Amino acid sequence: MKKAAIVALLLALLIACTSAPPKKHLNETQAPQNVSLGAELGDLLSINFALSLENGTVVRTNNETLAKENNLATYLTGPFTFILGQSGEVIGFDSALLGAHVGEHKEILIPPSEKELILSTSRTKTIPRLIEVNRFQSFPEQLFKKTFGKNPTPGITVYNDTFAFKYKVINITDGYVITKMILNMGESYVLTETQWKSKVINLTEDSAIFFQNPQQNQTITTPLGPARVTTNSSKLIIRYEPELGFTFNKSMTVAQGFDVKQQFQVIDVKPETFTIKRIGILTDKRLILQADILDITKNVKEVKSDTVKPLIKVKGQQSN
Repeated sequence: MKKAAIVALLLALLIACTSAPPKKHLNETQAPQNVSLGAELGDLLSINFALSLENGTVVRTNNETLAKENNLATYLTGPFTFILGQSGEVIGFDSALLGAHVGEHKEILIPPSEKELILSTSRTKTIPRLIEVNRFQSFPEQLFKKTFGKNPTPGITVYNDTFAFKYKVINITDGYVITKMILNMGESYVLTETQWKSKVINLTEDSAIFFQNPQQNQTITTPLGPARVTTNSSKLIIRYEPELGFTFNKSMTVAQGFDVKQQFQVIDVKPETFTIKRIGILTDKRLILQADILDITKNVKEVKSDTVKPLIKVKGQQSN
């Protein structure tokens, strides 16, 4: 072969090797560019689950058999479907399912999100015998009509047996009915939140002063259980007599001054104090979540959260 022909062949091969590969057609199969890391915040999940205490007691589930075995009054029916990050379950429930895949079984320990609330309370409470009460009381107009069954008209007198006094309507302004207590010097009334009579010992246009007059050693009912009342010249001494195991509701202030009734139980009684513990909530307990992941729909809703924390894996397996 002549030298010129050899050079031409080598040049052609070089051009062929350095040319860009031909573009693939749109219908050709291409490997995905991003591999899913599993369930993420904002995904729609569908699961079967059981949430239980460490002793095995199931407290939340969508399994009817488990619910009945654990005497649950209410339970979910059918698969539990929710946006991850907005399940409405205890803090940690959603975190436990981050990264889950369809077909996977997960068993995760959810730590408490609150500390146990245990309070020590004195068995003795002291309050003054004298009470000063403002004689003027305002009612929202609609509440006035509902309470007294009358339209508010200045000058009329109204009464409802849930109140200690009769009221005279003084004025109606800005949607409120202004009333004034009708009472007389020397008369006795059972004031709101008391279980004994109190006598009017001073009366002015604006206020009344009452002298509380329970019977000596009178037994009363309180939210903390029975109590006994004794008196001296200026004070009432209330002595609680709690029973071990007694349960009751107590209002607790939560965010923004909102009061919520929570259940407490007497767990210890001593001569001068007794101890109560909040019960009936899950947020102060270690829980175990068992879940089977049925389906995941990606990116259904944007969910932002900076409170998602990794949880402790108890045991788990992924189906083949």
